[in-house]
Amino acid sequence: MQLPQPILRPTACTRKTKKPLSFLRWNKQIRTGRPGRATLLGVGGSGGGAELTSSSAEPAPARTRTSESLHVPPPGCSAAVSLCPVLPGAAARRAAGPHENSMGRALEAGWVAGLVLGAGACYCVYRLAWGKEKSRKTAAAGGSRGCPAGPGRTLLLRESGLPVGASPSPPAEDDCTTSFSTLNTQCLKKIICLLESTEDPLIRERALITLGNCAAFSVNQDIIRNLDGLSVIGNMLKDPNPKVKEKALNALNNLSMNIQNQRELKVYISQICEETISSPLNSEVQLAGLRLLTNMTVTNDYQHLIANSVSDLFGLLSLGNENIKIQTLKVLLNLSANPAMTRELLSVQVPSSLISLLDGKMEKEILLRVLTLFANLNDNIKQKENSFAQLQFNNGSLFSLFYGESTECTEKLLSLACHHDINVKEKVAKILTIL
Repeated sequence: MQLPQPILRPTACTRKTKKPLSFLRWNKQIRTGRPGRATLLGVGGSGGGAELTSSSAEPAPARTRTSESLHVPPPGCSAAVSLCPVLPGAAARRAAGPHENSMGRALEAGWVAGLVLGAGACYCVYRLAWGKEKSRKTAAAGGSRGCPAGPGRTLLLRESGLPVGASPSPPAEDDCTTSFSTLNTQCLKKIICLLESTEDPLIRERALITLGNCAAFSVNQDIIRNLDGLSVIGNMLKDPNPKVKEKALNALNNLSMNIQNQRELKVYISQICEETISSPLNSEVQLAGLRLLTNMTVTNDYQHLIANSVSDLFGLLSLGNENIKIQTLKVLLNLSANPAMTRELLSVQVPSSLISLLDGKMEKEILLRVLTLFANLNDNIKQKENSFAQLQFNNGSLFSLFYGESTECTEKLLSLACHHDINVKEKVAKILTIL
């Protein structure tokens, strides 16, 4: 069976033309099966469109699909037509066979699906462009606030919990708040300036926590020193708020792990000793001060600066809780390892209750450190036996407690020789051989 072939019949180009049809009207015309006529949408300027007329007047050779023709406007016409295939009308489709009808419907469905996909793609492009523009504006607004309102204060919010104002946008990839180990100089400078300029104890506390955490990394220890951060943190020791003092001591403790920092921190040793001794017994400030003194006495360079506080340290050793006792013993052990400090240690007045630390029921950590202190002093006396033989020590001194006429210390040591811990036994045996 031969199908009718659409015939392209161009119309004359005139100034007065029909208004171009929208896609919905064009599609409706096809669906209603208006015979012999189909109009394509003009895509040119305001000139006339073009009409395509299909007719069944002339037979066409047999084929398996409908023909597709395009209208070429005659010379002088200003309008252009879209390069769309001509679709046969509903009458032609009804005249065609079942196969041709299904092909036509598939073609129509393909056009509709294509337009839907195109519209979806355009919407995706729009959303992508709108999102980039919004991100750019947000980043620009955040950058205009500077580091204190952005990275510096965000660091306090994220790492210290300080409610300094939430940022609506996430930090940028080059933000200085990603890690304490990667903080740049500018961000550390902003935090130090914030600490120096504010009088709010809560902000001071959180800023000191941040600087203390940063100081755990050696690269930041040098940066903070070069930014004059040591003096700013040291001035926080005068703050009456105990939490601010504690956080300042903790920050200085981390910073004191650097030898160059210790040279600058030595000016604060007397103040650190005063704050440690005068703070409430077993308080966090006292414990933080003892930790800092432990670091500052690891070397022999600055041990003489705490000589006037040795007596008070033995008082803490006698009265403090387990944590205070252990931390105080760490400081005293550092001093006892320096032969130059032996005389100051032996001549200091100590409470008589100190002998109770040699009890076998004492915690192992405390007992071993007390025995080590005793052994270090014995070694120093052995090295300078002639010098110490000429010295006179008062009653109530550490020398009289350990080496005096009283036999209480010796009895305690003999009882510890049967201690269940092997390390305690070894320490006691070493002390008794020297005595």
